[in-house]
Amino acid sequence: MSAEARRELVLEAATRAFARGGYAGTSTDAVGKEAGVSQPYVVRIFGTKQQLFLEVLGRTCETIRAAFAAVIAEGFDPDDPDPLEHTDRPANGRRLHRHAHRGRVRLGPRRDLGRGAQRRLLHPRP
Repeated sequence: MSAEARRELVLEAATRAFARGGYAGTSTDAVGKEAGVSQPYVVRIFGTKQQLFLEVLGRTCETIRAAFAAVIAEGFDPDDPDPLEHTDRPANGRRLHRHAHRGRVRLGPRRDLGRGAQRRLLHPRP
């Protein structure tokens, strides 16, 4: 495996680990175990946990920016009363459902499923 491929593997593992445990609840050791590499290797590639987190954050922000750009490129109409009507399936393929709550619409997991099923849908194991 090339160094660049291994770096990508570590970044993907770090994204999952930070999503699960947040910055404070994630160690470089946990990222290394998730990626199948040693903790010193993670530190050698990224230097510190903070630099690793900033790299993950930058990639995530870029993914969000690209999603917005794609919607705009498809002819997004800002006057559309329900802009989410056709965009309720995010890039990761998980289905979100609209819920009306006190006059506001929010996206969230299905409520007709039990908590365990919701957790498995929202946080599938690799």
